[in-house]
Amino acid sequence: MINIAYIINNFKKNGAETMLSNFVEKLKINHQDNFYIHLILLNDENDSQNLSRINNVNVSVTILNSKKLFSAFTLINLYFTLKKIKVDIIHVHLFPSFYYIGILKIFKLISCKTILTEHTTHNNRFRYRVFRYLDKFIYGSFDLVICVSQSVQDYLSKNVLCNYTKVVNNGIDHFPISNEIIKYFNAEFSLNSDVFKILMVARFEQGKDHITLIKSLTYLSDLNFRLFLVGKGVLENQVKNLISFYGLENKVVFLGLRNDVRSLMSYVDLNILSSEFEGFSGVALESVFAMKPFIGTYVPGIIDVIKDDSLLFKTGDFQELARLIRLVYMDSSVSQTNVNLNSSVIEKYTLDNMVNQHVVIYKAILSKSS
Repeated sequence: MINIAYIINNFKKNGAETMLSNFVEKLKINHQDNFYIHLILLNDENDSQNLSRINNVNVSVTILNSKKLFSAFTLINLYFTLKKIKVDIIHVHLFPSFYYIGILKIFKLISCKTILTEHTTHNNRFRYRVFRYLDKFIYGSFDLVICVSQSVQDYLSKNVLCNYTKVVNNGIDHFPISNEIIKYFNAEFSLNSDVFKILMVARFEQGKDHITLIKSLTYLSDLNFRLFLVGKGVLENQVKNLISFYGLENKVVFLGLRNDVRSLMSYVDLNILSSEFEGFSGVALESVFAMKPFIGTYVPGIIDVIKDDSLLFKTGDFQELARLIRLVYMDSSVSQTNVNLNSSVIEKYTLDNMVNQHVVIYKAILSKSS
């Protein structure tokens, strides 16, 4: 029995957090006789669906209720929590959680094997010389750094000189696509069947480029479409102001946070992700699994997933994005080709495959110490 602790800042409804929730649930279901699982969250800013998924499979959950993620108190609280449970492996995600584990490992306050999963190809810490220096020590303290894509591994190799890395792509489960979904959402949104439905799922935060998408719509005034935006964030009002400036209020619908994103993806005619950077795009992958066409920015993290690059555009190029939207709108054969090419990767990115690769890693890393 392997005793393992997963540590992350919280279980907000974001990409890495939702991925870990799905992953731990699947690991518990598929390998319940081989793993005793602890989940440690630094604070209580948690999505109820992500937490309930874990509670339903009887995983031990500890919420530290830290008022500040960045504090000595959080580090001390985490240390004493780990001291109580005495695990074989600590597997940590996201900053500052992985910094805390790195510090504990460097000062030999924990002796178990430690693994970090890196999710991004963009690091704000690199703007500061002190963090560029510290990162090399922190990353180097881990027994293994798992990269969610080849682009992430390349980024670490170039910027952190991190040698102990392995690529394990994120994965998701297959999800059913029902004709009833179309009837349900047409009723909810009061839409006729001839309206071309576009969806973008992304936080309104740095790195996500809603502005380029909104600007592209100004070139599509002759088309009968609706754009649905799922997500929340500090830049939401900026996007709303731009929509008002261009007079697009009747074309764009804000849906906030939703628990039925995958159903929405299979309902719409086109999924889009306009982004400045990605580590591994779960949105792009979910679009592939939904068997609907996908238009995205040509950036690392998206190009790792999407095989049809004919519907990818350069960052900020709203005119090219408008052209691609019009192309999909006018020509169904373009959509079908895109779906066929992208769906060829589905079996590579299943959640079962991701879990199985991690199990092999856990056993291998423990065998080295025995």
